[in-house]
Amino acid sequence: MQAKVVEITENYVNLLKTLSNLMGTSIINYKSFDFYSNPASNWFTRIVLKENLQSEDLLLEIEDLRLKGFDPYILDFLNTRAHEVFIYELGYNSCDEQIGMFLEGDAIRLIKN
Repeated sequence: MQAKVVEITENYVNLLKTLSNLMGTSIINYKSFDFYSNPASNWFTRIVLKENLQSEDLLLEIEDLRLKGFDPYILDFLNTRAHEVFIYELGYNSCDEQIGMFLEGDAIRLIKN
């Protein structure tokens, strides 16, 4: 069985949504991303970018989120890299891979080795 990127994305988003709901914290929906907060864990406090985002909206919406007191990492499963210029302008200086998340290849074979 080989998972598709869209399946992995949905699983990760469902996990973030479930944990935010269990903690009773806000999920804020913007045009360009959804924000999942979790006061117990920075790991589960994330911006998840939406498809078809407009870079101008992304800039304004992240600034709005920061005014609300949040400055989370961005989780990006998009096929295009055009928006990264704007992410760097916002002060994000690296794109970290999610360790343990296999987006392609045979994860079961890698675990056995």
